[in-house]
Order: sequence, then C-alpha cells, then structure tokens
Amino acid sequence: RFISDATRKMLLSFTVYNDALPMLCFVTISVTQQISGTVSVVLLVYSVSPGQYISFSPSMQMVLEVLLLVCTFFFGANELSELLRDVVTNASMRGRMHAVGKYIRSFKNVLDLLLLGCTLAAAGLWVRLIFDESRSFDLETTDFIDLESVAKLAMDYRLLSCGTLLLHAVGLLPYLEMSDQLSLVTRTIRY
Repeated sequence: RFISDATRKMLLSFTVYNDALPMLCFVTISVTQQISGTVSVVLLVYSVSPGQYISFSPSMQMVLEVLLLVCTFFFGANELSELLRDVVTNASMRGRMHAVGKYIRSFKNVLDLLLLGCTLAAAGLWVRLIFDESRSFDLETTDFIDLESVAKLAMDYRLLSCGTLLLHAVGLLPYLEMSDQLSLVTRTIRY
C-alpha cells in the first residue's frame, strides 16, 4: 500500500553487472496506470561492455574496422566522382540539374547514398564509443559515472549496423534476377 491513489506512474531503474560476459545492463521498468484502471508495463534494457573489445582477437577486429572505414572512403569517393562526372560534362545549368536529377532517380544510387550515410554514422558512433573514457571504471568506485549514456550510444551503434546490413541485403535483390528460381523473390517483393 505504499502507492497512493494519486500515483499514475512508477519508474524503477537499476544496473546489473554480469562478470561472466563482462557486461553492464541498465534496466528501466516503467509501470503506468491508466485512468481506466489498466496497467501498462514498458521494459527497456541497454547493455554495454566495460572494455572496448570482447573477442579472442581484438587486434583482428580493429584491423577489420579500419579496413571498413578505408573501403567506405573509397566507396564514397567513387560515388562522388560518378556524380561529378555527369555534372561536369554538361555546360549548361539546366543540363547539370538534369544530371543530378537523373542520379537521384536511380534506385541504385539512392541505395548507395543511404549505405554511405549509415556506414559513416555507425563509424562516427564507433569512434565515440572507442574513445569514451567512462568505460574504464572500477567496480568499487565512489564517484558517479554515467554509463547509461554510453549504453544508449552502443544500442544506437548496433541499430545502425543492423540497418546497414539490411540495406546491403536490399542492394543484393537485383542480382537475384539472374536466376529464374531466385527472381521469384524479387517479383514477390515488387508485387
């Protein structure tokens, strides 16, 4: 009976540390009572690892991430040169605008720009996560460390990474047209 009749929302937040992984989990349970008497519960969980890398070969993971950034740079340079090649060949402003419009109307080019944007945003979040000093902490600390913001940042990074993979899968769909059996997938999605 510690909740009064006027109470409409209860918020419970706590942090759990799992030493086996190692991982910090931030759990927020929000219980809201509607005026009608129904109760809705929302559970939010963010997790972050205290170390930058949890793998058997962190140097290999770093090499792959740097390789991804280099490939993204060359991919972006290729897209920019493709756009500039079409724009520069036209002498008039109307021809240049037409070339930009033609570039944007292409599904492949729009998908490439989305991939480039998502990859660069994920790389920016990755750099922020790597250089964040608040993850180097002692469990016996007496000072407040805001690790929940780092956990939310890690969650955004994972969502962007998954979105990039989904865009890559969409980019592979036109190649399924080469086979009669596999083109059934693209025809189903199209119609």
